Amino acid sequence: MSHSSKAPTFLILLGFLMIFIGTSLMMISMISSVGGEGTTTAGGAAFIFIGPIPIIVTGGNALPAMLLALLAFFMIFLMWIFLRPRTFQ
Repeated sequence: MSHSSKAPTFLILLGFLMIFIGTSLMMISMISSVGGEGTTTAGGAAFIFIGPIPIIVTGGNALPAMLLALLAFFMIFLMWIFLRPRTFQ
């Protein structure tokens, strides 16, 4: 197995690890924030990238998620401009 074929596998495993850690932290925060009435609230956000355009799904305050999506869009756009293969004639 070459070195270049290990990179996508590592990134996929890293993504699953980040999802697991985020879910665990939300569960811990829900358990630790149980009030006197026994009610808890939780929020989260998800980004779906279709090409360079991020789609946001939020379960609470949307402003931080929108700012992160805007930043991600500009970073993807700049990477697309500067890192695309160029053909010279």
